[in-house]
Amino acid sequence: MRNILILAIFLLGGCGGSFYYTFKIEPINKNSLSLIKDYIALEEMEIPDYLKQNHIAIMEKNRVTFLSAKWSEPVEQLLKKETISFFMKEKSIGVIEYPWQGDIKAKDVIKITIEDFIYKNGNVVLEGYYFLKKNGKIYKKLFFYKEKCDKNAENIVKTMQKLYKKLLTDIKANL
Repeated sequence: MRNILILAIFLLGGCGGSFYYTFKIEPINKNSLSLIKDYIALEEMEIPDYLKQNHIAIMEKNRVTFLSAKWSEPVEQLLKKETISFFMKEKSIGVIEYPWQGDIKAKDVIKITIEDFIYKNGNVVLEGYYFLKKNGKIYKKLFFYKEKCDKNAENIVKTMQKLYKKLLTDIKANL
């Protein structure tokens, strides 16, 4: 009986204290797909190497370290899902992703490059640039967002999602 109790505590405790985090993404309403009038295209996103790790990265004393907390899936995939969900909430906008699918023509093309997306000095920072191809012209827009946050993994992830949604809101305003 004691062994079963110890095993249950170990399994419920998450093997070494690691917890998995993700963004809370709203599902896309499949019924709204028939209402799509325009499409935007997403090119492959570029992210720093530290975001390609399984553990949540933080910056301490000018060097990247990792919390025991882990991402539930690759960050690039998570950000792509957040982007698609964000734009698909607009019932008349569809999203195609690279590699382009079929013969659907996109009205605008977006390429996001994240140079920094990390907790440092008591803040979560999101910075980089995106290219927006619109009406045959290409625009480059720089972005920088910063918000205070404590060093708790759950709060870091919530703040990261909040800042990423701010970026998407700004991109949408430029479409």
